[in-house]
Amino acid sequence: ATARNGSIITATLNGQTIKLSQIGTINNDTSVQQEFYDFTGVFKLPESKDTPQNLGNIRFNASCGSLSEYVDGGKITIRAKNDVVINSSGGNYQSGYGIQVGVGTRYVAEVTTQQAETFDGSLIDERSRPTNAYLPAGTVDYCNENDIIFYNSSSSDNAIFRQLDYGKRIYTEDVAIFKAILPETNSITLKSTETVGRHTVMTFDTQWKAPFNVTLGNQSYKNPYKPNDRPDYTVDSVTFNYIDIEFCYTVSAQGKIVLDNHPVFSKGEWIKSGSNYVLRLHLKKAGSFYGWTAQYNEKNQLEFYFLNPAKITAAPTYYGYRLDGVVIMLDPGHGGKSDPGAVGSNSTNTEAVLNLFLANKIKRELENIGATVVMTRTSNTLFHLYERNAMSNEVKPDIFISIHRNGSSSTSANGYSNFYFHPYSKALAKAVYDRTVQAFDDKRNYNYYPFYVTRISCCPAILTENGFMTNAMDFAKIQTDSHNELNAYYTVQGIVDYFASIQQ
Repeated sequence: ATARNGSIITATLNGQTIKLSQIGTINNDTSVQQEFYDFTGVFKLPESKDTPQNLGNIRFNASCGSLSEYVDGGKITIRAKNDVVINSSGGNYQSGYGIQVGVGTRYVAEVTTQQAETFDGSLIDERSRPTNAYLPAGTVDYCNENDIIFYNSSSSDNAIFRQLDYGKRIYTEDVAIFKAILPETNSITLKSTETVGRHTVMTFDTQWKAPFNVTLGNQSYKNPYKPNDRPDYTVDSVTFNYIDIEFCYTVSAQGKIVLDNHPVFSKGEWIKSGSNYVLRLHLKKAGSFYGWTAQYNEKNQLEFYFLNPAKITAAPTYYGYRLDGVVIMLDPGHGGKSDPGAVGSNSTNTEAVLNLFLANKIKRELENIGATVVMTRTSNTLFHLYERNAMSNEVKPDIFISIHRNGSSSTSANGYSNFYFHPYSKALAKAVYDRTVQAFDDKRNYNYYPFYVTRISCCPAILTENGFMTNAMDFAKIQTDSHNELNAYYTVQGIVDYFASIQQ
């Protein structure tokens, strides 16, 4: 239990009451004392019998000065003596409630990164897909004993995965592997739905940190399973009208879904789906969704953050609006001596340098109309891709724009283009493209592509290619102050157009 410093905590189970011990010394100096401490105690359970024994719930009682409170914890069941479960690989392992690390015969993977990307376990490839969700740190599931390696013939970087029991794969570098016993099933309770800043936060009680998946319902893609090639998740039209959160291994789900006057969702419902439960959140308007992320809080509750549409106001500015309260993350691509990006005929003005040059101009224009701008880097220094994604998930901006210059083996290739990954990023890609392309001679379009930084799920995200380092005319222009001023102006006008389009 966790309680205030100096509290008296007892726990009662099956007629037995124990006193819990505070971990840490009681400090009577109120100027420096820690407010909350963990308390711990041990029950000795009865021996197992031929049939299961339901001991009921643990009741915790707490008192601190004149205050007192109690809360019921989880239900404890002692399995029958010979209760053994057959796992998917044909072996036997003891089942139990709670994660028992160091026992059992199966391997467990626990997510150790802030958010871990998942991949289709049934497909023999290493492709990122917008139909797979991220799992937050702490998520656990059984996994196969051996790594799965996909050899990249065009690179020395081979992808190394672990297969999880719920059907997805995950990068081995994103998990810790150990032997343990996991619960057979899970239960989910929606405890609260509230507005926190620019987000709607749904908080769930869960028995254990089981995996889940998030999908956009009723959305079609151009060619998601193209054989022997990169899948094409181009969205011809945005049609999804609900969001499904599928909680794996879940046998019960409850909690009232309150969405009165919600800016994004019209209603929610619980749906039983095989051995899982789905929380379906219906959208007020098809395609009007702005991103999500999930994490476990300090109480081990699962929190989903759903981005609400930013509100902007018409104003007599150069762009016709102010963006007060809007948070925008700008990501100048590449950086530092070890990652200069594309290099043109002038080796000093590398892509990394020119990306930052343009980003600073866009930042100035956005701040002039009230936006809060967060830069992933502010100098020509190395900043890894995973650090950029971690930063975006921490900040949770309203939009994310990565700024790049293009390169090609053909010196005639020129112009502007941008790229999106999630369907809900397409509107931003189109709005920025329609404006910014006016600063360039060639129109290259906006397209689907699984660039790493666009795969974040917390907000609409795009990667822009602002001219070619390998084209003489483009390269001459993108080094000039006047062209970058024009490029910045059109980019910001496209950003403003996007926010204007989502006003309700």
